[in-house]
Amino acid sequence: YITIQSVERRFLKEDKFGYSEKVNEGRRQFEHLARIYAENILEGKENNSFLRGLFDAIVYPIYARANSELTTELSVKGMCKPGFRKLFADTDGTYYMCEKIGRRLKLGSVSDGFDFEKSRDAYNSYAAIKTELCAPCWAIRLCDSCAASAKSTENISIEGQEATCNLIREKIVQGLSIYAYLLKN
Repeated sequence: YITIQSVERRFLKEDKFGYSEKVNEGRRQFEHLARIYAENILEGKENNSFLRGLFDAIVYPIYARANSELTTELSVKGMCKPGFRKLFADTDGTYYMCEKIGRRLKLGSVSDGFDFEKSRDAYNSYAAIKTELCAPCWAIRLCDSCAASAKSTENISIEGQEATCNLIREKIVQGLSIYAYLLKN
């Protein structure tokens, strides 16, 4: 099974690859592939692993979403508990939150041990970011953000999360568009 990941563009210092000029062309190609994906489903054809890797992850969560009433308590959905479910160990033995965060949020080392307090603080910090930003958001049920979504150049931050939120909502809108097309047809 193929997993598609987008380029992390907010940390590019300069656009060496002409990314800015290619965004519109990429969107047209994406929409073309989305039509092929949807038409294959409607015609009962199997989508290849590339199309499934590109679109299943944005369409299936919409199909499988919870239909119950939203609770007033926000969960930190998608957030690993650093050091319990996931841990990134660098080659020098330093522990970090996860591979997606990179060398931010040092949580100890092989020689010093794991810092449970820093892990708890990182989790609580991200929970506070989610509480502030997510409660009023229309995409809350379908959002798959985690602390890696909130990374800034040095740490995790509300500004880092805000920069990711629009991209996540755009992905959800794409999935909703494909899903609505499938339901309509």
